Amino acid sequence: MKKMPHLATVLGCWSFLVFSVNAALAEPKYGKDADPLWKKTHSQYFKNNEAPDFWALVGYYLPQVNGRACSATSFTMVANALRRANPYTREDAILTVESFARKYGTEDYIEALFGKIPPIASGAFANKNLEKIFQSAVEKLGIAKLGAEGAKFIQLDAQKEKVDWAKQFHEALVANEKSADDFIIINFLQGRLTGDPEGGAHVAVIAAYDAKKKSVLVFDPDREYYEPYWSPEEAVLDAIADPKADSKGQVGWFHIKSIK
Repeated sequence: MKKMPHLATVLGCWSFLVFSVNAALAEPKYGKDADPLWKKTHSQYFKNNEAPDFWALVGYYLPQVNGRACSATSFTMVANALRRANPYTREDAILTVESFARKYGTEDYIEALFGKIPPIASGAFANKNLEKIFQSAVEKLGIAKLGAEGAKFIQLDAQKEKVDWAKQFHEALVANEKSADDFIIINFLQGRLTGDPEGGAHVAVIAAYDAKKKSVLVFDPDREYYEPYWSPEEAVLDAIADPKADSKGQVGWFHIKSIK
C-alpha cells in the first residue's frame, strides 16, 4: 500500500509539512471497522470454537513481497494450508510467493507482479484473470483434480439487492467455517476496513468467522502496516462490493477448496 508523499517537495511549505505530519501521526492505526487480533476482542471465539481455518493458515501467514503481490501472497497461504496433510518428504519445499508466481502465473501476471507494466493497464489482477490462474494452480498442485471445481470466483450479481448479497456472503462464511478443506479469499477496498484513505484495491484471506459477533478475521498480507484484524461482516461485504475493488468492476470473492 502506497503511503503519503513528502509534502515538502510538493508544496514547498515547511510549516504546512510539520502540521500535516503531526496530523498524520495523530491518526489512529485502525478505523472503527478493524480490531487488531492482539486486542483480544474475540477471545471467546477461540475458547468456544475449533477455528479450523485459523490453525491451518497461521503457520503459513506471509507478508506480500511488494505492493502488487497481495493476490499471489493470499493464494500461496491458502495453497500451503490445503497441502498441509500431504505426505511430504524432506526434499519437498513449501510454496513461496515467488515460486507460486513463477510456476503457475501467466506471463502478464508475472510481469505485473515483478516488472514495470502498470497492473491496471495489463488487466493481470482483474478477478476473472486471477480465477484462471488459481484454477490452473490448484490442478497442477494436486489440490483439486479439476481446477474449475477447486477455485471459483463468486461474483456479486449487480442485478440483485444488497440484502441478497448479504445473505449469500453470510451463508458462504458459515459454510467455510466448518472445516479447513476450503478457504475464502476476498478482493476488497482495504481502506474501507482499515480507515486509511490510501488503502486501495487489495486481496486477503479470511482466517475465521465469529458467528456470534458476526465478525471476520482478515489475514491481511500487507504486513508492513497491518497485523491480522477483525472486521464486522457487513463492513467486509461493503469493502468487497465497492466497484473500486476490481479494475473491471467485477466484485466478489474466491472460494478455494481441496477436492480429492
